Amino acid sequence: IRAPREGLRTGVVIQAGLGDLLADGSRAPMDVKVGDIVVYPRVPANVVRINGEELDIIHEEQHALAVLEAA
Repeated sequence: IRAPREGLRTGVVIQAGLGDLLADGSRAPMDVKVGDIVVYPRVPANVVRINGEELDIIHEEQHALAVLEAA
């Protein structure tokens, strides 16, 4: 997610996972998708730097608190 640095954060989803693995082996559909603008809390341990750009990693979809704008 690309995002600014202060408070509750907003950012653009640049990659999304496959969805939760269900008991029957299928995957639950993701509620967020690449290009969505989402709100999420910043967790410093989940910040990485790639090619000089600081990115926040959200490990679980429920940490995206809201979708402000769908892609």
